[in-house]
This record gives sequence, C-alpha cells and structure tokens, in this order.
Amino acid sequence: MVELKNALEKAGDVMSVSLSDYKPQVIGGIIKKYLRELENSLIPTEYYDRFIAAAKEDADASNKTIISLVNELPGDHNSMLRYLMTHFFTITSDKNLKAGSHSRLLQVFCHIILRPSWENIMNLTYNIQYHLKILDYVFTHAVNENKDSSARPVSADESLEKCKWFWGDISKEEVHDQLNGTPDGTFLVRRATTHATKGDYTLTLRKGSKNRLIKIYHKNGRYGFSEPYEFASVQKLVEHFTYHSLAEYNAELNCTLDYPVVTPSESDMHVVDDCKTLDELLATHLEYQDKTLSLETLVAKHLKISSDIQMLYQAHESFKELVKVFEEQLTLHRNNSKKAQAHEQSKLQQNSIVLETRLKDITRSQNHLEVSIKQKTSDNRQVVAQMNDVKPEIKALSKKADSLRSILVSRGHDRKHIDDYLESRQKPDIDYDGQSEYSSSINNAYVQGSFTSSSYPMSIVEPTKLIPHKDQSNWYREGVNRTLAREFLRGKPEGTFLIRPRDEEGSYALSIVDAKGQDVHCIISRGPDGYGFADPFKIHEHLMDLVLHYRETSLAEHNPSLNCRLLYPAYLPQES
Repeated sequence: MVELKNALEKAGDVMSVSLSDYKPQVIGGIIKKYLRELENSLIPTEYYDRFIAAAKEDADASNKTIISLVNELPGDHNSMLRYLMTHFFTITSDKNLKAGSHSRLLQVFCHIILRPSWENIMNLTYNIQYHLKILDYVFTHAVNENKDSSARPVSADESLEKCKWFWGDISKEEVHDQLNGTPDGTFLVRRATTHATKGDYTLTLRKGSKNRLIKIYHKNGRYGFSEPYEFASVQKLVEHFTYHSLAEYNAELNCTLDYPVVTPSESDMHVVDDCKTLDELLATHLEYQDKTLSLETLVAKHLKISSDIQMLYQAHESFKELVKVFEEQLTLHRNNSKKAQAHEQSKLQQNSIVLETRLKDITRSQNHLEVSIKQKTSDNRQVVAQMNDVKPEIKALSKKADSLRSILVSRGHDRKHIDDYLESRQKPDIDYDGQSEYSSSINNAYVQGSFTSSSYPMSIVEPTKLIPHKDQSNWYREGVNRTLAREFLRGKPEGTFLIRPRDEEGSYALSIVDAKGQDVHCIISRGPDGYGFADPFKIHEHLMDLVLHYRETSLAEHNPSLNCRLLYPAYLPQES
C-alpha cells in the first residue's frame, strides 16, 4: 500500500497511475486512508446530527430528508459522495460478485464517510445502524440516477387457469401426492415461490421414479428454463416439450411431457365413517401446532440473537477502526512533538494525554463488547440445540398427519373440509359417546348428501422453499482431497462451499471461500448426537441438516474470523 501511495503522490496526474498491478484490497485501503486523512469527513461532521436524526424518522420522511441533506452538502463533498457511490455500484454490478456485495462495501466505509466530531467520536459505535441506513439509501438513490430501471412484468397469464395441467398455488407436498407412483413423463405446472415478484413457474416432472422440479423463468415477457428464454408463454413451452425431449435442456431428462395431471372437478363422495381416524388426526394436528409454535418461538429467538451478534461484530469492526484512527493521531502527535517549539510542547502534551485517555476508553469498551459477543454466541448455541431437539418431533408428527389424511382421503373424505376443520380447532370437543364434534358432523353431512370434494393445497405441512442445498450432489463428492478443493474454489465468490470425505471414518471436511477470497477448511466429525464442528454443536443428524443450518447461520459462532454462511454449493450446475 505504501508503494501505491507514493506513486499517487508523485504523479502529476493520478489518472496516469496504472492500478492493474495492485490487489483490490490495496486499492481499497488507499481509498480508506485518503478519506480518513481528509480535514473533514466526506459528509462533514457539522451535518452528522442532522443525518442521524433523519435516519431515525419513518421510512418515507427519512429518505426524503437524507437526499435533501445530501443536496445541501458543499459542492466538492456532494460530487465526491455521488461519484464514490456510483463507483461502488459499478464494482458491485460485476456478475461474478454475489448479490448484496454493496452492503459489505458500505459496512467497510460507513464509519469513514460519515462520523461525528472528535469530541463526540464515541457516538459512532452507538449509531452504526443509522450509518448503514443512510449510506444504503444514498447508494440506492445514486444507482437509480445512473441506470435505467425498467419494471419487470410479474402478472400471471390468466389463460393458464384454463390449462388442465396448471394447478395454481398447490404446495410441494400436494404435488408429491399427485405424482407419487405415476409413470415417467407425468407432469404438472404450478406457481413458483418467486411468482409474485418475478412471474416464474415450476414444472414438476416424473422421471426415474422421482419428482424433478424445473424452474420456468420469466423475463421481459418470455419464458424458459435457461437463457435465452425462447417461449412467448408457458403454454408454448409445454406444447414444445410435448413433442420434443427435455434432453434439449438437461441430458438426463430424455423424455417428453406425456401425461398431464389433470386438476379434479368437484364430485359428490360416498359416505365413509372413520371417526377414530379423524379424532387421531385432530390430536396429532393439535400437537403438531404446539410443537411448531415452540419451534417458531425458538427460530425468532435465534434470528434475534444472530442479528444482535451481527451488530456486535459490526460495532467491533468500528472499534478497530477507531483504534487505528487514534493510534495514527498519537503517532502524528509524537512526530510533531519532536519538531515543535518549546511553547507548543505543553499543548501537544495535553492533546496526547486526551488521545491516550480516549484510546483506553475505546479499548475498554471493545473488551466489554467481546465479552458480550461470547455470551450471545453461547446463548445462541443453546437455542440451536433446542431447535434441533424439536425438529425431529415435528417431522414425525407431520409424517403421521400426512398418513392419516391420506387414509381419510382414500376412503372418500373431502380433504379441504378436513383441513378447514383442523385449522379452526384449538381443542377437540368430545361428546358423550366419545366421538369428536367433527366426527359426528361428518357422518350427518354425508347422510344428508352435503359433503363434496374439491382440489386445494394442503395446509397441515408448510411448503418448503426449493433450494439447491437440498440436493447433496451439489456440494458433496467422493475422491476430493484438500488440494482439489482449493483448486476448485479458486476465484469463487464468498460463501461458495463443498464438503469432502476425510481418511478418518465418519469424518468430513468443509471447504469454503471466506470474505477475503481465501479457502478455509474445517473438520466435521460425528458425536453421539450427530455431526458438527465441535461440542456442543455435534447435533445434526445428517450432513444435509448441518448444511441447511449453516445456510442460515454464520460460521462465526465457531470461528469469529469466519463470518460467512454456506451460500453457494460448489457443484451447482451453471445456467447456460
């Protein structure tokens, strides 16, 4: 960094200095050093309180006030701030970078671009969330000024409702029920979880006695499995692959769309008396609700603690930056003291004492923060352990409820009526003959001929979002050693990962790209209760459970320097 700094200082025109020989970290360090050494911060300190006050307002008022304040900034500060935000946008627009990279950039610069006066410098650590909010909106505003944002069409094609193979908002569990046991080439189409924002659909195809889920993407009025999107409608896509093999898209899918699963029409059902099964399903459902509520409470607690830990780490980074600033100031004072006149020595000595006192205060606060991080991390571990205890119970109850429901449906019961009843009940009302109120009402309704069937999405089991992590082949392969893993991960974005076997039986290794772009390797071993990195975290029944957990939770709970998640499976097939 010293070499680049000297080159820039010596150059008559800084634009003549080639940056191609320097790493991005060095260039970023130079920018940070330049901004820190400005006589006043990029957003002048006299505006600090007004910006923080604006950030505390409600969203609409806050955004308007922030942009108004930006427009008030002195000319050089205003133009430099806008230029820097536009430059950040250019950097983070690189398709090789992961989504949200701009947030990381803003986190690095938020306490340099905007800071209080030195007398109130401690306020920086307390207002870090407002710094991020301010810069995020300034960044977004700069982006909107520098690119043409065209609205993405998201409305569903109403004519799809007329297609016999279109099932609307059916859940993944219901799809499984419909396709189970059907021949290869059986298919149906439903709205994808991204339909509301992007207009996407999901084609589920039966192939090799398995359900294959294929995303139908929507962009600029066109549809397809991968770019370029060639079809004017979902109907055209289905029609095409009725006569052409899907091997055009995926060599493993060498079949056509032969057998559509037709949406059923309403029809009267024959009376079937199965009161005991209904009561058992009701009891199972109520227990499932209790366990699910317990898990939701734990998840909310886990997310809250994780968020707190993230903010504590952010504050910790701020303290580190403050320590650098004060250490630089102290070094500057010492150098100046050697050159100062005798009558200046006293004032410089007083300033040095003030700086040293503040540095000690900051260091003390930093130590307290580290203790808080350790305590929060310990609390989070306990919550995670409790979550993993209740998950198998919920899974077992869900499976039992599905089985009971299937029995009832196979005997003629209307699933929608059953689900509506289950969702409306808190406790079963048992009458004098031991039957639940619903059991009796079912019998009466059937006798009167008023009980009918209809198609509907299941409600007992919440749909699971489709994620590539659930396909183990996307992140695990035999025969991969540390050397091959390092080679494969080279140049990949932060959060790219794979899991590989180790020579020791029952032991594996996680290889992941960290925030610095370096590959990090962690041992995964199995304990009495499951897989994990270390006790007491060996609680995951399968490697899949571990991967899904750390897809949502930072690895920092094990290693504070590894603050990233399992985001991108390394073997995930790339779209053409």
